[in-house]
Amino acid sequence: MGDIFNIIGSSLGILRYQNEDEKNFEARLVYSALVKWFFTIIASNLHSENKDVSYNSKAKVHREARRVLDSYIIAKPELKDWFYPNEETDPINLIREPLLKAGIIIDVGYQSQIALSASNLSKTGKMPGYLTSGACYFSNIIETEYFYHLLDRFNIDRSDYESFLRKYLEQIKWQEIVDVNNYEYFDIHKGQVFSNCWVSNIPKESQEPFMARRILSFGAYDYKLMINKGDKLYQASFSQYAQHESIRDTQRLLYALKAMFGTRATVKVEFFDNYTIWHFWSKLPPAIDSFMRYIGWPLENIENKKNEYVIRKELVEIVRNLNNMLGIEEG
Repeated sequence: MGDIFNIIGSSLGILRYQNEDEKNFEARLVYSALVKWFFTIIASNLHSENKDVSYNSKAKVHREARRVLDSYIIAKPELKDWFYPNEETDPINLIREPLLKAGIIIDVGYQSQIALSASNLSKTGKMPGYLTSGACYFSNIIETEYFYHLLDRFNIDRSDYESFLRKYLEQIKWQEIVDVNNYEYFDIHKGQVFSNCWVSNIPKESQEPFMARRILSFGAYDYKLMINKGDKLYQASFSQYAQHESIRDTQRLLYALKAMFGTRATVKVEFFDNYTIWHFWSKLPPAIDSFMRYIGWPLENIENKKNEYVIRKELVEIVRNLNNMLGIEEG
């Protein structure tokens, strides 16, 4: 099986970085190989007379991709924990979602089928000398504008954190709130790990907006922005002013609030000959996490609870620009 992994690595242009353990390297190879299998499975059943477009049942694609993944795991049982860290994990969906966001594959037929467009595939930069990074193909000559175009495809607002937050606040309609029972409040000065920044006391002295949340009966959180005005407390629910998902992103608001009014979040980055590893203290906004999975690989396992990504060295400036947008400093 080792020879097969060597062939995959050579075919996809994926190298092992210094001190990378064998399991993680082989998991990255399988992660990217499955992307190619997606294309093959979708194209295996041509339902259209249009030669440029093929589509297949989403259930069939999922089933066949799962079969391919399981065949790798049978040959290399130690990879199972990387792709299935718990029973609820669906690695096929986690690999598929960045491809859908990038427009390489698309939902059709009331989202019951997946289509692969030849015109979309050509935009991935798959050409002589192409490299593979996560789920993405790109030329050795990086076309930076292509990646910024991808931000739009991933529905990522390209504003810096200050402009993003100000645009957000301009749309708010504040309403007085009386009942503040059962709320937690995000302390922008408390630390780097966001899950540890929630406190029970209202920041009454602050004149800046802050995030609050309370848990609902079915287990999800209800998030609101709040602000002190005089001796009164005002709130704004997301549904009132943030219809577009790119500006309704709670996690991105938390990064922006910390950068504007508190202690900026930081990221640790390690440099190797061909790759970089980015260690974030807290999870990234969902769309940016998906983008990072598209241009790179999750590190510990496919769920990436530790918020660590392996990124090709050629894409360092792309990641730095993302960090600047969020208000994250290297440190």
